[in-house]
Amino acid sequence: MFYAPCDVVLSEENVVQPDIFFISSERLHVIEESCVRGAPDLVVEILSPSSRELDEVHKRELYERFGVKEYWVVDPEKEVVVVWTLSGRGFKLHGRFGVGQTLSSPLLKGLTVEIEGIFRSAPRP
Repeated sequence: MFYAPCDVVLSEENVVQPDIFFISSERLHVIEESCVRGAPDLVVEILSPSSRELDEVHKRELYERFGVKEYWVVDPEKEVVVVWTLSGRGFKLHGRFGVGQTLSSPLLKGLTVEIEGIFRSAPRP
């Protein structure tokens, strides 16, 4: 598990710093001393008013194009986590999870997250 600031080089023109990301043990070769060179398996972006469009539209399209297998968008304002999974035709909406629900990662079998725990101590916008 990695967190920002850490460069993820998807291509020479596309370098991002996801808030949180995961690289599986099968893909450790993409980790270099100064950056990650290739798409993470799982990316988590936490929305802020200044990053909403970037994370919900532009980064989603970028992560889809470069093969991120699972993309979580955490919205502190709405207290929702939106999960996208990569299928043969691009990202497919796996679900929208709110307080009182449990998110189960399709990629990381056995990983469950109580959504309330994410937002319980988060400051209100």
